Amino acid sequence: MYDRIKNYLIGDAIKNAKTIFEVTKLELIFHIVLIYLVIYFLGTIPALIGKYWLIVSAQIFGFSFIIAMAIALKVTKDIRLPRKIWFVSGIVFTLSSALLNNGQASFITYSFSMVNVVISFLMLGRFLRNIAVTYYSVFLIISLSITLNLLPKINLPYDLDREHYFFEQPNIYAILIALTMITFIIHSFINSQARAKLEVLKQRETLMLQKEKLERKNDTIKLSIELASKIKDIEQKSEFEIESYFSSSFFFHQPKLKLPGEFFWEKKVGDIVYFALVDTGEVGIPGSMFTFLVKNGLEKAVKKEENKSPKSMLQFLNHFMNESLLKVNNLDSNIRITFCQYNYQSQSLHISGAGQPFIVQKGKRSKAYHPKYHKLSYLSKTHEFDEINIKLNTGDILYLFTDGIAKTNADHEMGDYSLFKALIRNSNPDNFNATEMAITSHFEAIKLREEQLDDITIIGLKI
Repeated sequence: MYDRIKNYLIGDAIKNAKTIFEVTKLELIFHIVLIYLVIYFLGTIPALIGKYWLIVSAQIFGFSFIIAMAIALKVTKDIRLPRKIWFVSGIVFTLSSALLNNGQASFITYSFSMVNVVISFLMLGRFLRNIAVTYYSVFLIISLSITLNLLPKINLPYDLDREHYFFEQPNIYAILIALTMITFIIHSFINSQARAKLEVLKQRETLMLQKEKLERKNDTIKLSIELASKIKDIEQKSEFEIESYFSSSFFFHQPKLKLPGEFFWEKKVGDIVYFALVDTGEVGIPGSMFTFLVKNGLEKAVKKEENKSPKSMLQFLNHFMNESLLKVNNLDSNIRITFCQYNYQSQSLHISGAGQPFIVQKGKRSKAYHPKYHKLSYLSKTHEFDEINIKLNTGDILYLFTDGIAKTNADHEMGDYSLFKALIRNSNPDNFNATEMAITSHFEAIKLREEQLDDITIIGLKI
């Protein structure tokens, strides 16, 4: 019953309490209400038996008042505890301890009750506070008048002598107050100890959860760093072997971070060389993770017998990436790629791509080709990628590049390759080394005067 009443009156408030002090304050109010309910109930029984109607009427009124207090405790949202009231209650408690003797308990009992109930109602709102002060002030005056025989000539419907005699009986109120206060103190002490232990356990549990969470984060970071390092080692060990199938070539790679998000991939099958320039759209550890996935997808695409053309391989790669990313919180890819199939015997080139243009230079003339789709994406999984077939001749040059070259000059919009195209247009195709030096010098000079926004990769292949 105790737990049910407590949970009904202050259960929700305790759940929403932010500190132990708030919980203690709520329980203090609850126990004050409970104590006075017990006092009024037990005090009414002997008054009824002895037919002390003044006491009975006061007890009934006080009992209903305490019920109202309990209701207020249930519905209130603003519980306040002024420090001055604590000070006054301490003084009254001291006086009551000194003066409560020989059964003369009326004045001290009701003054003590008044102060304690006022304490409670000051915490429960102005309206009930005013009622409490008025009620107990009147009751204090009546009890004091009875005790001091100040009302002998007033015609009241009560036998004042008998009512006064009630206060001269053995210290029933003193005993009740003492027992309830002792019970309250013991109960509060036990509760405070239990709360302290519970708080320690909660703090310990919180620390353990934080420790486990931190350890999991550290393990994830270590795993990511190890994986990125392995990918970087693989990148460093791999060589630009495709140059053996062309008369001249160069590979310019200027990463933004130590772990780039762009890479070159190649695979030879018979007389055909497959190669691709990939921009994952990320840098650092995310870029390395995407690099790992795309390389794995490219290797699988080449091994598929039904993949006979770059566009079918690109379609397979797009499906592979979407399936892989759906397993990781439904991420969408932002991958740009130029995928090439080159037969070095017939010098035929088949290219399919997404998001990255490429340039073919034939003599003094150069032409830029743009793919249909902007990136490998979940949105394009049902579409076929287009494929461009080009018959190359000796001396022709193929330029592959990423969009980092269009993010180096604040005066030009993103996706503007005009500066790079001008370099190609003004170059001498017969002096391929000079073209390589001009491109390298141009982007290294930009890096010195501007912040690099993205990885930059340029590949030149001369037939």
